Amino acid sequence: MSDLNIKSLRELLANKRATWTIAKEALDTTTLGELGKKYKLGSLPVPPTMPVTRMPRIRKPADAPVVPAQPEVSRLLRRGGIGGGALPKAWDWRNVNGKNYVSAVRDQGGCGSCVSFGVTAAVESHYRIETNQPASVSNLSEASLFFVADRQCNFGDPNYGWWVPSGLDAAMKEGLCFEAQYPYVPVNQTPDIAQGTVRTIKVSGYDSSTSTAQMKRWLVEDGPLVTAFTVFDDFFAFFNSGTGVYQHLTGGVAGGHAVCVVGYDDHQHAWICKNSWGSSATHGDGCFLIGYGECGIDARMYVPQDAVDTYTVDEIPYDPCKLVVVNRGALGWMLTDGRMSMRLFDNAEDARNGLRVARRPTGNASSGATTRAPTAWTTSWSTGAATAACPASR
Repeated sequence: MSDLNIKSLRELLANKRATWTIAKEALDTTTLGELGKKYKLGSLPVPPTMPVTRMPRIRKPADAPVVPAQPEVSRLLRRGGIGGGALPKAWDWRNVNGKNYVSAVRDQGGCGSCVSFGVTAAVESHYRIETNQPASVSNLSEASLFFVADRQCNFGDPNYGWWVPSGLDAAMKEGLCFEAQYPYVPVNQTPDIAQGTVRTIKVSGYDSSTSTAQMKRWLVEDGPLVTAFTVFDDFFAFFNSGTGVYQHLTGGVAGGHAVCVVGYDDHQHAWICKNSWGSSATHGDGCFLIGYGECGIDARMYVPQDAVDTYTVDEIPYDPCKLVVVNRGALGWMLTDGRMSMRLFDNAEDARNGLRVARRPTGNASSGATTRAPTAWTTSWSTGAATAACPASR
């Protein structure tokens, strides 16, 4: 860690005419090394053999018009563009049509769990966008992503830190429960949820790119991204008490760090990132600006796809008349009523049979009893019985 203090750093920034400054309230004698002990990292370099996409959507051609996200409109029904379909000069999910789709900042504390925080922040925002609920209390559990995958907090632990693709894989396979079911504590935890979980949020896949134009398109059309960058000692001072657009000037390498990218600004040539170090004197909402190309911030970025509710109880409410079977590609065939994913089948025939069972009317035929449609329907997959009648599927 560097022994350079804030006073010397402030002078260096002035001499270099840097794009950022240190607030005058910062204590002159504080060293970068002291600040580095306050903030933890945890993002590991992605091995060359590790997949960096999983079930990605088909991408649009690079010259296709950009159609900005419209949270109140289904992806398939969006129309029009801005600037003739060109990328806007700036985009920020903290303010899209006056609404904030970015969840409140949290603090990873003394644990190397930044990948879990970056992925969780992105999934929370995608869920808010896709459900058009900017004020949603979508406080997901970073612990349920990190510790269920047997990752550990402390540098030197056998499973210290994580890789961004692995964090997104976990969001696909296991999903994230809510903070209330599995509260985060910044120490090594055992994945034990005493009361179990009824509801998790999962993603259907993710993609990645090394093209900044593609990254910006995803930000505008889909939502926040996940990335990792190299942290140098001077970044600790920047986040703690700096203002402006970060660029690396001095100090050694401290490690890798994952963050959620919530926007960009071509006017300032910067990405807008949500950190996982809580609030600071100059970054009250935990977000900061970092220059394009700085410290590998845009060497590769990842976009989560389709943040959806998944229920793990035997009985769930549904509308049998709205049931459909959707082909989810390699994942299988999904039975859904358009509001929630109910069950995933391996093949189309099993899915069709499941649809027939879920629509099956109930009642005692021998006694002439009939079923009246209630306001909500339930099905139990252990019995295959449904409590409402609906026109037979075809």
